[in-house]
Amino acid sequence: MSNKHEENMELIVRAAAMHDKVLANVINDNKILNYKVDQTDKKCAELEEELAFVYEEVQNLKDCKGRLTALMLATMCGFPRDLQSNKVLGGELSNLSRELGYDIIKDREGKWNVGFYKPYVCKVYLKRYNLPIPPQLQYVKE
Repeated sequence: MSNKHEENMELIVRAAAMHDKVLANVINDNKILNYKVDQTDKKCAELEEELAFVYEEVQNLKDCKGRLTALMLATMCGFPRDLQSNKVLGGELSNLSRELGYDIIKDREGKWNVGFYKPYVCKVYLKRYNLPIPPQLQYVKE
């Protein structure tokens, strides 16, 4: 298999794992199975919104060529996804990338400059702070 094919397969596996985690979290957090039928429609709309977010993240993964943004890492790990939290996380990932000698790809998303980091940097960050490693990053090597 070509390196490009392996990279694409890894992206697909990561995307599927993200999708499953988001769906499980939404169902568990909102206890969707215990709601009445009329409330289920509302929850379905929320699930569709989450699913749209996951599809957007999958596209971002493809566009990023295997790199992750702070928002993607936050989504995988269940961290808050607000702007302030992502700024702090992005800054820490940038510092760690420089410390480890990895380059940071910068791109514009809307009105913000966004950094794209190697998955290994994200894994080192999680290990450094004794945080659980999500399934998408468990097999990432330097």
